[in-house]
Amino acid sequence: MTSSYDFRAIEAKWLPVWRRLDPFAARHRAGQGRQRRYLVDMFSYPSGDLHMGNAEAFCFGDLLARYWFQRGYHVLHPIGWDAFGLPAENAAIRGGAHPAEWTYANIETQAASFRRYAVSVDWSTRLHTCDPDFYRWTQWLFLRLYELGLAYRKASWANWCPTDQTVLANEQVIDGRCERCGSRVTKRELTQWYFRITAYAQRLLDDLALLADGWPERVLAMQRNWIGRTDGVYLDFRIDGRDEPVTVFTTRPDAAPGARWLAVAPESSLAEELCTPECRPAYLSYLEETKQLTEIERLATERERTRVFLGRYAVNPATGDRLPVYAADHVLPDYATGVALEIPDDYQPGGAAMVTGEPAVVYRLRDWLISRQRYWGCPIPIIHCEACGEVPVPVEDLPVRLPDLRGADLAPRGVSPLAAATDWVTVACPKCGGEARRDTDTMDTFVDSSWYFLRYPSPDYQDGPVDPQAMREWLPVDQYVGGAEHATGHLLFARFITKVLYDIGLVPTPEPFTKLLNQGQVINQGRAMSKSLGNGVDLAEQLDRYGVDAVRLAIVFAGPPAEDIDWAEMSPGGAQRFLQRAWRLAGEVTSPVGADPATGDRSLRRATHRTIAEVTELVESYRFNVAVARLMALANTVRRAVDRGCGPADPAVREAVTALAVMLSLVAPYTAEEMWQRLGHQPTVALAGWPAADPALAAVDTVTCVVQVAGKVKDRLAVPPGVTADQLRERALASPAVRAALAGRPADRVIVRPPRLVNIVPAAGG
Repeated sequence: MTSSYDFRAIEAKWLPVWRRLDPFAARHRAGQGRQRRYLVDMFSYPSGDLHMGNAEAFCFGDLLARYWFQRGYHVLHPIGWDAFGLPAENAAIRGGAHPAEWTYANIETQAASFRRYAVSVDWSTRLHTCDPDFYRWTQWLFLRLYELGLAYRKASWANWCPTDQTVLANEQVIDGRCERCGSRVTKRELTQWYFRITAYAQRLLDDLALLADGWPERVLAMQRNWIGRTDGVYLDFRIDGRDEPVTVFTTRPDAAPGARWLAVAPESSLAEELCTPECRPAYLSYLEETKQLTEIERLATERERTRVFLGRYAVNPATGDRLPVYAADHVLPDYATGVALEIPDDYQPGGAAMVTGEPAVVYRLRDWLISRQRYWGCPIPIIHCEACGEVPVPVEDLPVRLPDLRGADLAPRGVSPLAAATDWVTVACPKCGGEARRDTDTMDTFVDSSWYFLRYPSPDYQDGPVDPQAMREWLPVDQYVGGAEHATGHLLFARFITKVLYDIGLVPTPEPFTKLLNQGQVINQGRAMSKSLGNGVDLAEQLDRYGVDAVRLAIVFAGPPAEDIDWAEMSPGGAQRFLQRAWRLAGEVTSPVGADPATGDRSLRRATHRTIAEVTELVESYRFNVAVARLMALANTVRRAVDRGCGPADPAVREAVTALAVMLSLVAPYTAEEMWQRLGHQPTVALAGWPAADPALAAVDTVTCVVQVAGKVKDRLAVPPGVTADQLRERALASPAVRAALAGRPADRVIVRPPRLVNIVPAAGG
């Protein structure tokens, strides 16, 4: 036992003990009839060692998992790495290393940091999405989607990152720039692989109702807007010199008589077809300008709309008027029909004939583009044969492993480096046996992360991507923890894949995550951390200076989880001093283990049990910072009780410090474990069991009710917790301070919120 609070010695002491005990392995509690809880943190990307953002996100997830362990649940809290993708590949290229070597080295670094950070995970669940044993099943899922018509290949205009030399899904373009490297995104016409997420658009929208009680409203709103259902009609317009009519989607069929022109997406094949020779130079120039704009820029309402005449006219079916046809960049090729009816905003339908169209529903959501022209990703399991076309790789031949390509030039150049691996690319067609070629694109890493949480409960299962029995036992995930920035990307993709697997009977639930907890960002000096700003904060340096527990405590105490944390305003040093005080209290207790607390100081016991009741409610409601404040207050109460003569031998002191150690273990596991041992117990405090609050001791005799007049506090009343609204109203109006504030004016309204608030609104002009 350490003789002074030395966080370095405490960490070095307990880390190997926990590694030996492996207290959070789900197998320890299997078959014990306990309620199950499945908690998943959005898994880490191995871009280097853990950073401050990781420290915050995993701190909150760990707190909840530890709380569930203390409550006696059968908890599954897994760990894994999102190990494919552009950042790993780019970093490896810059360092002259192979992406696999670079990635696995970073994973080992992070794994050691996770252990040091005392994250309560079951290490037997560990997975890496770049392992062939994992991406074998990513390829299997691709083939099932292909079989169902939900994976397909088409030529279209796609977002293109000129730096990473690959296409990007709409969800990966942030404010017109590549989310990975920050380069400005352009457009390029390519043949790419897509997942038909639009086939599930309405279900993805409708089933948001299933998440209303467990997901933040802002995330639900973001998904609702991203899916973007719009009801309208299709109208057919005849075009001069074209046999087939052009179909237009509009939400204003009653205003069709007021149409002034038709707008066609500049990059659509229809614009190319309709453009007359004399208009072609202007059109081609306009098309190049359009490619430089993002969809957000093209749709911005504050931006002046531009257009170029295509030399053709359409006939308005409502009036017979000839309407000029333009290419206009505010029209997108893959939204509805790619043709819009331009009607002045101030047009008021009058007596002109209204045209009736075919009712239609369109969505803002686009199909999910999954192709990437890069090496470090899951190979697409399709073989291209001149005779047979697209041929799925037989399931028994999975996984299609990445070729090693060690020493090859993997620099991005617009086509996948796999195309140069001739021995890997050239293959016999599974259907006809003739010479064929493998598909050389790889899947975006978001495909891996769309289903990894389904693999955790059975990471070694060999008969399919998931074990049906494990799915029945663990799904849906009870708690998911991660950033709101994934609202319209990863979270939407995971919902889509889960629904597909639900439809084919592989999972028992149509939604993957029952509850979602978002964490904010860790910033510094009011701004996001970056090397260019010189305001980065190194997590490892903070841990070395203050200790794991102090950093964790400072993060949790900083504010509600969803709010940003400015590290410049944090006080890990103050957190360290509090932990030292708590540690010292445990060393002062002299009553024996098992001493009856009922014989101890009743005032201290009441404070202890009220704290237990409050912290329990606060953790359940994600108010972790307030829970920490209550623990600090309890430590101060114990200190005062001991100093005023209650004495370290009083069993009530032991009861209070024991409860403090158990509850503190959610946030400061090293200090709590040391306190637990100083109190005479065997490790580990993490499984000690949550303390129970005695209702009689936790009951509050009175609470403070704030009384406001015209929004200003005029009195504070001590009232019973069970006071009724009528009783509280009567007492408030009888208060001398309130009567003086009213100065003879009658109360227009009295708003009563028992037992804490009365707000009196005086009558006007009285």
